[in-house]
Amino acid sequence: MGLLSKKTIVCEMCGKEFQVRLNFGSVMCKECFNKHMERIEATKGYNDYREALNMERLIRDEDLQQVIDHRYEVLEKYRLNPGITKDELRDASRRYKKLSDEEAEDIVSRALMGRIDKNLGSMGRDFFLLTGFYNVIVDSDDVFAAAYTTSKLSGLSDEVIHCVFFTNDPNVPVLQKLYLAKKGFWDITKSKKGREGVDIEIMSTCDNLVYPVMDLENLKNQIMEDGEVNGNIDYKVMLSYIKDAIKEKGFFDPEKMDDVIDLDILNMLESYGYVLSDDIINLLNLNGIFEGKFWRKHIENLKNKALQEIIDRTNTDEQ
Repeated sequence: MGLLSKKTIVCEMCGKEFQVRLNFGSVMCKECFNKHMERIEATKGYNDYREALNMERLIRDEDLQQVIDHRYEVLEKYRLNPGITKDELRDASRRYKKLSDEEAEDIVSRALMGRIDKNLGSMGRDFFLLTGFYNVIVDSDDVFAAAYTTSKLSGLSDEVIHCVFFTNDPNVPVLQKLYLAKKGFWDITKSKKGREGVDIEIMSTCDNLVYPVMDLENLKNQIMEDGEVNGNIDYKVMLSYIKDAIKEKGFFDPEKMDDVIDLDILNMLESYGYVLSDDIINLLNLNGIFEGKFWRKHIENLKNKALQEIIDRTNTDEQ
């Protein structure tokens, strides 16, 4: 038998026998090899993230499918039914004069539920979609701590609040988001109302926090005083993340952050009921004179109804 004679070998993935002339490295049939390369491509963003964070190793081949499965479990968990689509928004914009109050409020309600605000670092509420890292998604329920500092990007009239989230997800232990907050008349360096707003948003979406939302310096002091981390991050690693975040260096440098989200990812999010806030504004023409007035009226109606429901529930509880 010559050197280049075909040999029958067994695929290490599916067990199927196939023939090759030469074989180097892993033993996979063509079908399994193609599926493996698809898994590598589907998790590329996670490995890019790990390299940016200087984590010890990339995701192991045997764990690739688990990462993919977890991502879609998170998306299914927060699927909006019914959500909102861009086609529905276009149609509502064309027909807004013919819509009944109920139809208009249905569009507004679903748009508000399905809106995703674009931020540097990450975007989303019930789940986080990291910007700059392809298709990396984290469940907000995995966040155990959140803290912030004033970013070096802050200006005279605005504070850029650099918020850092620490998670129990072993593949994405830390992520970040930048918020823009107006300073009040008496605010020198920090926006009091802006920080209060960030506190409310985080506490309303991250249900499993084990630390109060606080300044990064205070969180560092708390961790050092405790001598341990009440979460799935090593003590020394957690402190290194916090210190780098305070200094905004490396992974935490806001000037290196990307706000790009690939079109196929936006289309995927739409299939789960979510649309970018900017797209909602443009498609409904919320900045238009007549259309804007129409939609703002129904947004205000929804707010009043929600407030009345809270009042009614409070009165019922007191009786």
